[in-house]
Amino acid sequence: MKMKNKIILTALTVLSICSCAQLGKYKAVETVSDNLYGDVVKDGGISVAEMSWREFFSDGDLKNLIDTALVRNKDLAMSYEHICQAEAQLRGAKLSFIPTLGVNPGITTSYAGDNLAGKTYSYNVAASSTWQLDVFRLINNLKASKVSKSQMEDYYQAVQTSLVAAVANTYYAILMLDAQISTANAICLAWDKSVETVKHLKDAGLADQVAVSQYEANRDNFKISIVDLTEKLNQAENSMCLLLGRESGTQIKRGKLADQKLPSGMSLGVPANILTLRPDVRAAQRDMELAFHSTKGALLNFFPTLSLNGSIGLVNPVTGELSPMSLLANVGAGLVAPILSAGQNSAAYRAAQSRQREARLAFDKALLTAGNEVNDAYFAYNSYTEKSGYYETRVASLDKARKDTEYLMKNSLDKTYLDVLFAYSSYFDSVLSLIANRAGKMQASVDLYAALGGGSF
Repeated sequence: MKMKNKIILTALTVLSICSCAQLGKYKAVETVSDNLYGDVVKDGGISVAEMSWREFFSDGDLKNLIDTALVRNKDLAMSYEHICQAEAQLRGAKLSFIPTLGVNPGITTSYAGDNLAGKTYSYNVAASSTWQLDVFRLINNLKASKVSKSQMEDYYQAVQTSLVAAVANTYYAILMLDAQISTANAICLAWDKSVETVKHLKDAGLADQVAVSQYEANRDNFKISIVDLTEKLNQAENSMCLLLGRESGTQIKRGKLADQKLPSGMSLGVPANILTLRPDVRAAQRDMELAFHSTKGALLNFFPTLSLNGSIGLVNPVTGELSPMSLLANVGAGLVAPILSAGQNSAAYRAAQSRQREARLAFDKALLTAGNEVNDAYFAYNSYTEKSGYYETRVASLDKARKDTEYLMKNSLDKTYLDVLFAYSSYFDSVLSLIANRAGKMQASVDLYAALGGGSF
């Protein structure tokens, strides 16, 4: 009988080993489509994707702000706690290979005889151990825990990249508003002189009250623009404070938009493989691997579980007096096979297979999203770069037209105050647009940097 049981146990063990071997290993996706980025040019130079953010940004004040955000930002801190939780789960998975050990001391008192007058005692001190020999399931769980920890690290880097990009883009928005407010103030001061000039022309009979009123109203328009821009600046500064984990109203030390530069020798070439660069794509890859291990674990539930258990300790005979302790030991083994739970296991296995297919679809979507973001950011940066020259020549032309129109109104009858109003408004709008384009170009470079993975930290 014992030999028959050993044969059955051996057969089940061999069957489990063969079945697990057929499950295979997870195979990661290693290449992407050549058309993933659309028409974005690829080259072999040092791409912005391979730069750390300290190399990519040259402004010292911006670097200090990013350093502060990486230390104080609450979202990033919460993401780090997720890594700590994954590490704890990984340690637990490793310890599952170690047998459990426990100590069970006890004392028993018994009463017998007439009126329960007889009393006996039983003492025992025993150590017990259990070891579940479910190696394949334990290994599968350990691999899943390792993947989960790596995925949390990918998510953490994704939050880091988003944080760096958010700080940089907010910084450039603040610099843009600084420059626009400065321009508005300068034009407003110049327009004050124009108001005084038109008043003198009225006194000389060369203009009327309508012209004076129009000039004063246009001055108010400039001042309203300053108020609006100042409000937007306050909102941008508060947004920066939130990213930095500081209270609203904290002073933001900063430079000037005109001094911002991109890295010298920066290559916009896109690397051929984005799989190792974008943390969100890596996380989606890990999710597929987790789904694979989940399916594998669901399949392993169909096979029996073998466990060993034993105990050893000291126990005294049941007598009325304390007697010397004697040694007691036992060893046992158990084999648990799923019978009535087969339907539940089948349902869990089908659900795991569906989850695996869903993870693959999510990965494919993550790749497409990455390709679109790279393409959008690349062409946005090129667009801002191409428009820069046009904005600069337009500002120069409108500045000359503004000055010439004002001169002609003062010294001849060829131009009226309405021509001057239009010339000033056109010049003011063109300068604001030039400043916005400069900031937009810097922000587009940040978006491209983030879309390519955000470099290294």
